[in-house]
Amino acid sequence: MSGEEVRKVIMSFGVPLVNIARAMGITGQGLNSLLLAKDVKSGTLEELARALGQSVLIFYPDARIDQRNEHGDNIVADRHGTVSGGADPRALMEILERHDRQVEAFQAQIDRLLGIVEQLSSGPS
Repeated sequence: MSGEEVRKVIMSFGVPLVNIARAMGITGQGLNSLLLAKDVKSGTLEELARALGQSVLIFYPDARIDQRNEHGDNIVADRHGTVSGGADPRALMEILERHDRQVEAFQAQIDRLLGIVEQLSSGPS
């Protein structure tokens, strides 16, 4: 997701960027730099979501989580917090947190693989 797209999402919450930066422990200028990226890293998206008090799913418009609860009921949640299936909110939060951890792990794996590709493409030292 581009920095411009991320900026639109966070602006939709009506929170001043300086407040978001402060919550992230960076300067407004630092946040501005992050939002100039062509591809914002998932770790940054997670920090932004946390600063907004939201799930990282706010940055994934088509994200849906389908999961069965302990009673076998299908629970569906989307980024807007719409839940169906009579889900227990705590169970839903566990599902979302598990999803966030999986996204983090995938991003770390992608970053590691990109580092390997970069090393290989630079040729022998």
